[in-house]
Amino acid sequence: MKWMITNFLVFSLAIAMISFSGCSTEGDGPLGTGGDPLPVGPSISLVADAGFVTGDVDLGLGETVPLRVSVLPGDADLQSLKITEDGSNIKTDRLTFNNGNIVANNPLLITGNDVSGATYDVTIVPHDVVNTSRIITLEVTDKGNLTASISLAVNITGTPVTEITGILLNQAGPAGQGGLNLNTGEGTGTVSTDPSSLDAHIKDEGIDINKAASENWKRQISGINGSVIRVPGNNMPEGFSYENIITSEALMAAYDVADELTVTNSDGELISDPIEVGDVFLVKNGDDHWLLLVTNVTPTDSDNNDQIEFSIKK
Repeated sequence: MKWMITNFLVFSLAIAMISFSGCSTEGDGPLGTGGDPLPVGPSISLVADAGFVTGDVDLGLGETVPLRVSVLPGDADLQSLKITEDGSNIKTDRLTFNNGNIVANNPLLITGNDVSGATYDVTIVPHDVVNTSRIITLEVTDKGNLTASISLAVNITGTPVTEITGILLNQAGPAGQGGLNLNTGEGTGTVSTDPSSLDAHIKDEGIDINKAASENWKRQISGINGSVIRVPGNNMPEGFSYENIITSEALMAAYDVADELTVTNSDGELISDPIEVGDVFLVKNGDDHWLLLVTNVTPTDSDNNDQIEFSIKK
């Protein structure tokens, strides 16, 4: 009996030692797995400071996406920051890092002290398709090839402009001309006895009878039927040009900050300076707005068939 008890104790001790050895690990790995712990990857977040976007956003055409991006390492140093739109790398001419203080490729290679963590101000020029949403993703990669990412949807809102061509004829020419309907591009009369004059939005200023026929056309315009004409000034939206205005909302915003005309005719009406090719005008009548670009000016020497051709956006 003593022998059996002694052997039973030895057997129990051996089993306990084996069990203890089996539950032991060489590190702080995931519970029940044993081995070394899993590596910790980098992290990325958008900083919610004033003036910066932190999530899905609706923008008008011409607006940019300002982001303040914080990247932090895990177990390995940071290596790069990549920015995509619907999965494709955004071209560098649409990206600005730290107000241009960093000249970067995309992906941006993270160097120097930034490998231990950094905050970047990133300005993105988004897509320009109205009423379309696309996903912008920012992805940080470390030197262990681990990644972290954050995404936001950018939706471009607005009403696309329409564009037509119109020709304004010298008011001093044949009856029934001298006005222009900016909705249709059709010429109209300018006097109350001509019913078509009610459809006019701008009119030609005719001739200066004190000058020779070869140079008497004034090449100036004014509003009619309540239209107000303005010209681009010093307070125009950044990047303003005829070509860059592609929504009605942007057109109205540009009109609101444009300069009023200052010269008047003998009737006290505000009139433009003599018109040249390339001149731009903004016109409002009631709730309607138009943007005009002068594409051609054709004077004539011996008659009053002079004309101004416009490209017209509404």
